[in-house]
Amino acid sequence: IRLLARIRWKGCIARPTVGNRGRGRRRISRAPGTSKGAARSVRFMTAAQPIGLTPDHLLTSTRSVRKRLDFDRPVGRDVVEECAQLAFQAPNGGNVQAWGWVCIDDPAIKAELADLYRLGMRDHINRDRTGEPPYVPGGGGAAQQRMTESVMHLHDRMQDVPVLLVTTIDGRLEGASPFNQASRWGSILPGVWNFMLALRTRGLGSAWTT
Repeated sequence: IRLLARIRWKGCIARPTVGNRGRGRRRISRAPGTSKGAARSVRFMTAAQPIGLTPDHLLTSTRSVRKRLDFDRPVGRDVVEECAQLAFQAPNGGNVQAWGWVCIDDPAIKAELADLYRLGMRDHINRDRTGEPPYVPGGGGAAQQRMTESVMHLHDRMQDVPVLLVTTIDGRLEGASPFNQASRWGSILPGVWNFMLALRTRGLGSAWTT
């Protein structure tokens, strides 16, 4: 059994035990005398039972949730780690899992990250837009107004989100070729999407933001 990734909680490392995904299989550690099916149930179902969505419903109903996030509902670490185990099954460049998953539930650290997020958004809003075409999400008008309100709601409440997930890539990419940069950054996206889908099946909302 090889390690695919690591989950960090406020500096502590929990190492998942999901095995190599080669040939489309998962090797899951289990106690002696436990059937493979029972082991899978223990590994992936203990934190929160899935809510019974069909694959088509799951894929067509998972959205970035901002204004409807419940900031007062705690989210247990066991649920987050269970969803992360599923996220680690996503394809990635070279099957090398050169990623890190940092989950933050400490209020002070979340507040610092929220401040950094707001600084980044301020820089983005105030950037030089010379030569840029007008950005009109959803066709403009009422749709654009709803999107703006949703983004600003999360902007103001980021520190109140129960758990923040920051995904990372090993190493630095300055000077790397466009191919290598695209491969490395693109490798994290399927895993994040798996994570959001796993949360959705457990009745939890999430928002993908930068």
